[in-house]
Amino acid sequence: MNALNTAIPDLLRRFAATPHSFRTTIRNTAVELHTNDADIVSEIGKLRGCDEDNRPAQPLLVKIIRDDAAPQDEEEEVTVVSSKSLITVLMGSGTMMCLDRDRREALGFVSARVPATYFVSTLFLLLLDRVGEEIRTSPQATSGRCR
Repeated sequence: MNALNTAIPDLLRRFAATPHSFRTTIRNTAVELHTNDADIVSEIGKLRGCDEDNRPAQPLLVKIIRDDAAPQDEEEEVTVVSSKSLITVLMGSGTMMCLDRDRREALGFVSARVPATYFVSTLFLLLLDRVGEEIRTSPQATSGRCR
């Protein structure tokens, strides 16, 4: 097989528009979500709450891209890799989320095979739970009213 026949992923394709955006509070963590998948917005919207204690002044910025070109293997085992400031949640070779606690940002790519309901109820909430008290009760935390 020569270089012309080799399937090379188009990394520039990963810079996708995210027309669906909103802010909410989930499990006492302020979240600002940007995605290209309306179903993910709908599922995360079902989790929204109004927890007023320890809401961070700076929300956790989350960008989730539904990637129809991602590998669609049958692997359903979830793997979590973490260090002091980074947490990565993987499912198969086409779905992943990575959280940078220091920057308060999360980036995820979701395979077309993974339903939004499963992604949110399993991977997204697993990552949010792993955020831990570091973000929820950081010195930047403030009390306030839910918007």
